[in-house]
Amino acid sequence: MEHYKDLWQTIKYDRHVFYAEVKNRRKNQEEYNVIMHITPIIDEDGQLSGFIATEEDITERKKKEKDLEDSKIALSNVLEDLSREKEEIKISKAKDEAILASIGEGVITIATDGTILFINNEAEKLLKLKASDALGRSYHNCWWVEDSDGKKISENLR
Repeated sequence: MEHYKDLWQTIKYDRHVFYAEVKNRRKNQEEYNVIMHITPIIDEDGQLSGFIATEEDITERKKKEKDLEDSKIALSNVLEDLSREKEEIKISKAKDEAILASIGEGVITIATDGTILFINNEAEKLLKLKASDALGRSYHNCWWVEDSDGKKISENLR
């Protein structure tokens, strides 16, 4: 009810337009939100002779603003969860790659589309292939045939 004190101070004594967002009650006691404008009417003698008031019901807008804020919080929570899961996947991947890198056998990981995802040191040695040259490329484009002197005869087997 503090806004009523401000309201009368503003229009009656300061003689300025009063503007505020307030909660109001209907006759049935239902609450609703409004933007209230009250302009004092000053007569020729400088006395307050009345005022003009308008009220705009913004209940629906306030509800939509609340829904939007709730959605924003929910989205923020989802993004936080995704970020946490992404970090967990990153850690898991690093562990898996460390295990595969330490295996004494040559290991290559290839995606279903044929893209090379991982090559350990042993596979690099066996295939005479640098991981940096092969990662992200199709495995079809990474093999070649060499002659007995180690000279490439063809770029790939396909």
